[in-house]
Amino acid sequence: MQSKKLEDYKWFCPEPFTNYMNSVGGLSKPCCHIESWTGHHDIKSLRKEFIDGGGDLIDKCCIKCIKKEEYGVKSARQNYLEKFDGEFAHKKKQLEENLDNPPVLTVEFKAQDNLCNLRCNMCWTIVSSGLAKENLALGKPLHPLLNNNPRYKRKSIFPDLENILELNLVGGETLAIDDNYELLERCPPNVDINITTNATVTPKFNGKDIFDFIPKFKKVHMNVSIEFWGEKNNYLRFPSKWERIMANVQKFKSFDNCTVNYQSTTNALNVGYMLEIIDNADCSINLGNLVCGEDEIYSIDSVPPLIREQYLEKYYTNYKQETDQIISYLENIQYDEEQMENMLKDIRDRDKYRGTCLTEIFPEWKPYYEKL
Repeated sequence: MQSKKLEDYKWFCPEPFTNYMNSVGGLSKPCCHIESWTGHHDIKSLRKEFIDGGGDLIDKCCIKCIKKEEYGVKSARQNYLEKFDGEFAHKKKQLEENLDNPPVLTVEFKAQDNLCNLRCNMCWTIVSSGLAKENLALGKPLHPLLNNNPRYKRKSIFPDLENILELNLVGGETLAIDDNYELLERCPPNVDINITTNATVTPKFNGKDIFDFIPKFKKVHMNVSIEFWGEKNNYLRFPSKWERIMANVQKFKSFDNCTVNYQSTTNALNVGYMLEIIDNADCSINLGNLVCGEDEIYSIDSVPPLIREQYLEKYYTNYKQETDQIISYLENIQYDEEQMENMLKDIRDRDKYRGTCLTEIFPEWKPYYEKL
């Protein structure tokens, strides 16, 4: 019986078949975009749903990609599929013929360490020791795995990298965690390296920093996380320094085998400011990450209708093709007033603790912020 082609399936994602990902706590997950995945879920059941054309697991766990595609925005699932017509094309037939025992082609490694020097409002305490420490000071909840300690540090188990095509390193702050450097030492030089970083720190471990490792590999992609272009970024990704980020970006770009990509997590505070990134960025941009899901108070559903209209008018007036996905997000907001109030209360608490002020930087929020 001839195997089906990937494009012949109703709604297929290769990631649960070809990717290995470990999360903090040691839980294995299909991909970094999956929602509500627990140790009770079975990867084989999820794979079967992709083969059969859908199911409850996909509806619940793949909500980020489902929602993006409903907005008309390219999802991670679609990006993963495109690889099998691009750099992974030579592995496509092997995958199609072995869906019951697929090859591991990519590894996403998350060290068992939540060390991070920043306190980004929309982040999670299980991947940011900085945010966890602030939450403790403010009496806000922590992830259960932290056991009321801001730092989560356990022994990491290193995956087999011998036959993979791509290694993805994420944090915490990826460049601040020693286990990531041990994995780079172990990794073969023919593997493509993707590193997600806030680009604010480049420490040395055993006498080497990231600039010593970049020349080892054929291709290195530095995915630099920013939420705004310029000093506004320091507010949400607190307490980052914009000039330090830009200095490190220039160092990354000085290597012939290293490319830089700016990536932004679209949320309620930055959704109206993507034009500034588009107009100023000197390399590729990914604006497609979206804060969404249950209890995500910083999702764009916290944007009130009046602010939404201000942002849409800005994008309509200064239209660029790159803003299509942002316009789609704004046009499909399902405003949740209670969620908006909870977000502003969280911002108020952090403003008071940090000595910052939301409305000095984003005056459009003043009527709502002052009501608190």
